[in-house]
Amino acid sequence: MVVFASICAEMRLLDKNKYPHSLPASVRNLRTKYKQYMENGYRGLIHSNYFNNHARKVTANVEHLLLSLCVASNNPYSEWVWMQYLRFISGEIDVANTKTGELFNREDFFDDKGEPISISESTVWNYLNNPANKLIIDSVRLSYHDFNHLIRPHYHREAPRFSLSKVSLDDRELPRKMHDGNRVKAYYAYDVCSGVLLGAAYSKKKDTDLFVNCLREMFRTLDGMGLGLPLEMEVENHLVRQFEEDLFKAGVVFPFVRWCAPQTRRKNTPNSLTNKRNTAILKQFPF
Repeated sequence: MVVFASICAEMRLLDKNKYPHSLPASVRNLRTKYKQYMENGYRGLIHSNYFNNHARKVTANVEHLLLSLCVASNNPYSEWVWMQYLRFISGEIDVANTKTGELFNREDFFDDKGEPISISESTVWNYLNNPANKLIIDSVRLSYHDFNHLIRPHYHREAPRFSLSKVSLDDRELPRKMHDGNRVKAYYAYDVCSGVLLGAAYSKKKDTDLFVNCLREMFRTLDGMGLGLPLEMEVENHLVRQFEEDLFKAGVVFPFVRWCAPQTRRKNTPNSLTNKRNTAILKQFPF
């Protein structure tokens, strides 16, 4: 009793702006909270209403079911999804989880009183047009090209602040043609921060030897200038993928290796529907 009284007195003297907390200030409630902590750990300090979905009518299961119905091959409107949901809870049809292929259990869509969870057409429309859910629906409905260029989040790349923190390697064709009408193939290694050309190789063919010769030139440049290895290498897939398990495996020669997508990098536009929130949503599909 004396210990809890002393703790409560000390807590009243704490600056809540500097040490925010929600512990009770009375001896009786503090003792109860301490007992809950000893029995349940940190879970005992969390209020029981935190993440409480008991009053939520459209549960996570219902939301997943609506999304699975919405990504059907006929690209249905919300009215059709609503009607199919009613048919499902009435036992007329079965619905499979789009991600796992497992059939939804109809008993999961009944409340505590044994009544089916009924929702309105407007509720279905609101959930399907929720930005987070709409992003997931578009990822299934649209083709790879359309989704990748219209919806998918663009890369938000941050420029390095130190030289040799990232070296980017890529190939290109020189603009002038040779006498036979073909172009000379080149492979370059640039320091991204300073823009310095560390290695270059040229050939009539774009093959593995072209890439290896560029890498050799880069090492010669670094050794001649008395510099160490780059921290990160940025490479493309076409010619470098065969070195994925040895030379370009992160931690073997270079601490970090970044594999670029086989396409032209898109610019970040302020009006595009791409941001960090959308990226996080795409990493965790709810169905």
